[in-house]
Amino acid sequence: ETRYCFNVEYYDNKAELIREYQLMFFPYDNSIEMYDVKQRKVYLKRVGYPGIQLKDLVIGATIIIFSRPLLIKSYGDRYTATKLISKLERALLVVRLESSTLLGDLFNYIIDHGYTINQMRKVKFSDESAQEFLSLSYSMDDTNKYKSRLLGGVVYAFTLMKENCVKSLETLLGPEDINQACINYPDSLRGYFITNKESGFVHSSRNIPIAEEEINFMFGVYANHMFERTATFKNCTLALIKPHILKQGLIGEIITAIIKGGYEINDIQLFNLETSNATEFLEVYRGLVPTFTDHVNELISGASVAMEISHPSMNQDQIVTEFRKFVGPYEPSIGKQIYPMAIRSVYGYDRVHNALHCTDLPEDGPMEVIMIYLIF
Repeated sequence: ETRYCFNVEYYDNKAELIREYQLMFFPYDNSIEMYDVKQRKVYLKRVGYPGIQLKDLVIGATIIIFSRPLLIKSYGDRYTATKLISKLERALLVVRLESSTLLGDLFNYIIDHGYTINQMRKVKFSDESAQEFLSLSYSMDDTNKYKSRLLGGVVYAFTLMKENCVKSLETLLGPEDINQACINYPDSLRGYFITNKESGFVHSSRNIPIAEEEINFMFGVYANHMFERTATFKNCTLALIKPHILKQGLIGEIITAIIKGGYEINDIQLFNLETSNATEFLEVYRGLVPTFTDHVNELISGASVAMEISHPSMNQDQIVTEFRKFVGPYEPSIGKQIYPMAIRSVYGYDRVHNALHCTDLPEDGPMEVIMIYLIF
């Protein structure tokens, strides 16, 4: 029987200790077992746990097991590492969309083709950063040819994971000739999303070593210094799409709904919040909502997507108030009765899993965006 093993950590707040475990996952029946490393004994006997899937077990991710957040630190044995490294091969995808209104469709396209989105951000290239990025994969002539397409456009970068990701993504993109892609391969990524060959740009990693270089360039420790944020930090509100939406593959639908509502997404990035950051972010709600701990656990249970939202005709007070009305009541069951088409009413199912967090107070809009993008 196939069994995967992971080294995980749990921070015990009461004892102020980090407790180490080995987590075993059995894909045949989606069951788990835990072993206490220090005590050298079984901590949790094998039990079915449908809330965890193999795709959730990524190094650096936090998963929730019976209300306990576990940080996945490393593979627990050579077999697991050998099997999963090939299954979870990574590649970078960079797309300049001709219109930001297509962003939701792009998310849906990626997810529908079986890719897991590990990292994602909106990118504003400078002449220097465009030159440096393109030189990782292209000749000097091609770098100069493509550089103008990265400057001044709406560019999105994704780290994608899938078995044989580099090769499959290369096939999915279709021919580099945009005319040929549109005519002969209309379902390819280039054929579907790019119509203007002078401004459109799609790139994916050419091999595994280059993929790791490109991913580090786009998302590594120096990336925030390399790229200027596209957030404005004024006349804005925060929308934080919760992990349960990403796990369900519904993020594209929510982004499309926001755009169709007339709102603009100035900036967007995928984050994995740590317990301390999620607790600090939600601190204002402590004592006000009885499910505070559950809200923290939801935010650390997987990736969230943070967006700075604005509207061309709204000031700071209006954007927070109107967007909060747009997404619907905090409790989806109430929303279904009075605002059945609101985002929380459609995609949420309880007050913790209510699709997204949005800023509640007008004066907090820029502050929440700053916390997510610049502090955490």
